[in-house]
Amino acid sequence: MTVEKLQRWHLDLLADQGVAEARPPLEYFDATVASGPAYAGYVPAGVVTCMGLILLAPGVYRCWALTDPILASRHFLAVNKAMRGFLVEHPFPRIETVVLVGNIAGARWAKLQGFESEGIMRNFDNERDALLYARVNRG
Repeated sequence: MTVEKLQRWHLDLLADQGVAEARPPLEYFDATVASGPAYAGYVPAGVVTCMGLILLAPGVYRCWALTDPILASRHFLAVNKAMRGFLVEHPFPRIETVVLVGNIAGARWAKLQGFESEGIMRNFDNERDALLYARVNRG
């Protein structure tokens, strides 16, 4: 899997592959590129994952990742290795991630990446609950 700096076309291609969440508002993409690092991983068959960090407050970042479920399952080890390297390369004091309740793969991914569950965020997204995970790096 090739990993490179995230470009808008990576998200567009991921959306063309059927990942509906891959078309975030342009402001979301701009905030990621402006405030934190962002990468895309791809193979000849298409974009496997897009990931990034958005600055929420000084020293606090929100981690997000969008994956093509079919390609990610075929390249599971490479995706996890890339994400782990991404988080190790950027050891900010606090990195959060949010997983919608019921997203078992997302919760598993968060735990594999060293995030710990902190609680439920009620009515987080369109009246859906979400789990808040955090990875705290003490320097």
